[in-house]
Amino acid sequence: MIITCRKKGDLIRHFFISILILALIFTSQVSAAGEDYSGDKITIVTDDNYPPFSFRDSEGNLQGVLIDQWDLWEEKTGIEAEITGMSWGEAQRLFEAGEFDVLETPMYTPERAGKYEFSNPYAEIEAAIYFNNRISGISGPESLRGFVVAVKSGDASYNYLIGQGLDNFVEYDSYEDIVIAAKEGDVVVFSMDSPQADFFLYKYGIQDKFSRTEPLYSGEVHRAVLKENAVLVDTIDSGFDSISEVEYSSIDRKWYGIPWMPEGDLRVLFVFIGIILICTLLLAVWNHVLKLRVREKTSELLNEVESGKRKAEQLFESEQRFRELFDNINDAVVLVSAEQALEKGDIISVNRAACRMLGYTEGELMKLTLPGIQAEEGREDPGKVTDILKKSENVVVETEFLRKDGSKFPVEVSLHRFTLGEKLVVLAVARDISERVEALQKLAESEMRYRSVVEDQTEFICRFNTEMELEFANTAFCRYFGIKKEDVKGRTIGSLIYPDDLYRVGKHIRSLTPEKPVASIEQRIILPNGEVRWQLWSDRAVYDENGEFVEYQAVGRDVTEARQKDEAIALAARKLNILNSVTFTEIQNYLFCQQGYLQLAIDLSESGKQKDYLEKQSESMTKIAETLRFAKNYQDLGISPPQWYDFEKTFIFAMSHTNTAELEKDLNLSGVLIFADNLLEKALSDMISGLLSYNTECRKISLGYEMEGEMLKIIFETDGRGIPGEAKEAVFTRGGDRETGIDIFLIEEVLSVTNISIKETGDPGKGIRIGIFVPPGKFRIEDESSAR
Repeated sequence: MIITCRKKGDLIRHFFISILILALIFTSQVSAAGEDYSGDKITIVTDDNYPPFSFRDSEGNLQGVLIDQWDLWEEKTGIEAEITGMSWGEAQRLFEAGEFDVLETPMYTPERAGKYEFSNPYAEIEAAIYFNNRISGISGPESLRGFVVAVKSGDASYNYLIGQGLDNFVEYDSYEDIVIAAKEGDVVVFSMDSPQADFFLYKYGIQDKFSRTEPLYSGEVHRAVLKENAVLVDTIDSGFDSISEVEYSSIDRKWYGIPWMPEGDLRVLFVFIGIILICTLLLAVWNHVLKLRVREKTSELLNEVESGKRKAEQLFESEQRFRELFDNINDAVVLVSAEQALEKGDIISVNRAACRMLGYTEGELMKLTLPGIQAEEGREDPGKVTDILKKSENVVVETEFLRKDGSKFPVEVSLHRFTLGEKLVVLAVARDISERVEALQKLAESEMRYRSVVEDQTEFICRFNTEMELEFANTAFCRYFGIKKEDVKGRTIGSLIYPDDLYRVGKHIRSLTPEKPVASIEQRIILPNGEVRWQLWSDRAVYDENGEFVEYQAVGRDVTEARQKDEAIALAARKLNILNSVTFTEIQNYLFCQQGYLQLAIDLSESGKQKDYLEKQSESMTKIAETLRFAKNYQDLGISPPQWYDFEKTFIFAMSHTNTAELEKDLNLSGVLIFADNLLEKALSDMISGLLSYNTECRKISLGYEMEGEMLKIIFETDGRGIPGEAKEAVFTRGGDRETGIDIFLIEEVLSVTNISIKETGDPGKGIRIGIFVPPGKFRIEDESSAR
């Protein structure tokens, strides 16, 4: 990479350059037809990350070759030069929009020539392609096809590569952002001006990891104005031409450094070394000790110099990192003077987020004060906040900021007072809390709606802690227990529970876990008048996102009357069952005796006609016995409450009552539970026996299930003969189907107790297919860990 900027020692070249400059000035003056720039101020915009021409120091101030040159230009011309730094793409956009008079450091391109008027060039810069050492075969633009090339927005190299037919780019705001991305491995190929590439590659310690191609081009750096401001070019060039070579050289030495030793001084050095050698030979013995001491002191001095150099480098890197961090913080950061900071404190520095948040440019914000960006009605008492800052050095306030367009928005501002150098300052970090404020408002509205719903419920609702102390109870709860609202908090639940149920309730509450946070329990309570009643409670343990316990929430209702009714019904059912059992036994005994006597009468009868009547009477008595046996099957139906049954196990037990040893079995219903009457096994046994008695060709039976929407369908199938279409419904009616002889009426009745239905859906001649349809809430599938 080569930078040529007013080289010293070549007088002839300077002579011809001067003649050329004079000719250009004369030509431009003639072409301008005598027009001069009459303003007293010009505004310049430049890339704020383009070392050594322009970049920011640790405090965010612009510095570099251009800044010093413009300061001299301002002295020479008497015209104020206001320089603003920003990203290169943004600088070009604002310049072309007319926000600034002069654009610094653009290279000449045909596209820009159509819009810009360029000053005389003042530096020559090469640009090249840089690529990771692990990649080979990259030699120029033609070898970049297939690669994503990182470029700076608005850079000349970007336009150059597009002209070479490339179209796969990723754009960054600055060269430094590209090198940082390269260090992190996000970028492997990029195009950049060589001086800046070398600077940042060395700064981030990756100069050995990247190689470069031959220069893509060598471009001259200019200053530019828009075509309509062409008259300003003459003023710019004449001002910089009035700066002497000595002054330019002073700036160059400041930013480019100076040679270790000028060539003319080398001869003097050699002569001096010769004298020293002669003196050393003559005074070797006398000077030996002194020489050792000099070496020792020199070594110490060199170490100190090297240490100082390292510290300076570390300080520079620290400042650069701080500025990068400062500008990339998402919150707005404003540094103001501590003297009356909240009343009229001047803004010292701002970051990019502050500019975005408030809608100002950096230059505009720097002219304002902290109170100037606050909405009047949102301000805290300045004196009060200032007093707090003096005592604690830190304070957080909520206020409202005012954007450039006049819109207001809430912010949380963290103020920190400290000493920067010898100056007392306040660092204000502001965060837009519009979403938080809106969320809190919605939460308050939601909480109000929730409270209204809770208070209007007829069920009892309460919340309590691990000590069983009430935190909240709704109106229905307080009215039921005769407790005033203001007396709820701190009251223990144990004082309301029947003593014999306390242990059981406590154990129930302690069983709630994050894995099983909800459970129900029926318990007794004591009312203030001493009455004992039953309640059904659904209790939930509430945990936060970290799994930490928060509180218990409970919803309950009085079930005393329902429980009394259930107990009365159960008692009546037990009595009826006993009566049925006694009556059935007595009738069966008498019927057995009658059948015996009737058989004796038939055997002793000599009259054929009388014998026929007696035999018909015997058949009637047999049917009466069968009816009693049928009724016996239904004696216990609905007497006991339904229970959860593992269907596969229950089916296996039912099948054991029938000879199925020679049949092939395929049972795939593991983990499926249904809620059914306690006669389920008996009904399944009768169904299996009846179907197999009819289907003598059966060699295989299978059991499985599938889902039909939210309903569970249990499927029982056999091979062999099927049930004719006209008999499919008849087999589930009382008395069964006369043609097939299948009577499985009991299974439909047992299943219907819990709203489960059954249907034969097989094809005649292709085996039997029984479908049992279980509605939601009446089955569970334990393998899926979900209750339906």
